[in-house]
Amino acid sequence: MLSTVVLRDLHAADRPAIERLLHGAGNFNAAEIAVALEVVDAGLVPGQTDYELIVAADGEAVLGYACWGLASMSDGTWDLYWVAVDPQGRGRGIGRLLVEHCEERVRDAGGRSLLVETSSRTGYEGTLAFYRVLNYEVLARLRDYYIAGDDKIILGKYFSY
Repeated sequence: MLSTVVLRDLHAADRPAIERLLHGAGNFNAAEIAVALEVVDAGLVPGQTDYELIVAADGEAVLGYACWGLASMSDGTWDLYWVAVDPQGRGRGIGRLLVEHCEERVRDAGGRSLLVETSSRTGYEGTLAFYRVLNYEVLARLRDYYIAGDDKIILGKYFSY
């Protein structure tokens, strides 16, 4: 049920909640969490244009967030860098709400496609299934990309005009 969940811009005060959310997600390793927080910090810099961030909140509680941006050297391909939902908020449609908001913002900006990268390691099966339900197709699989046995899976969705 999403009746009390609202999407709003990221605030600096949200960072500790996002860090807890990332640690509690259960599938991000320490390096991934560090990168996610670097991106959050970069997104909080006034005037930056590399990242767009949105938070799903229920009152003061941060239940999820998403980060996306225009792919470098592209005039219409966007990357969905991070989507994370607090385990306590899963099953409420928060992830779908965040992704659909990103898609809407990308379309409004004239975007032709939105790409997502994920891992093939254990713990990411739900992530892959989540994006497939949202009609993302697997565009590429780069074998042993992260480490031996951990492929990079690139999914995408194309928008019609």
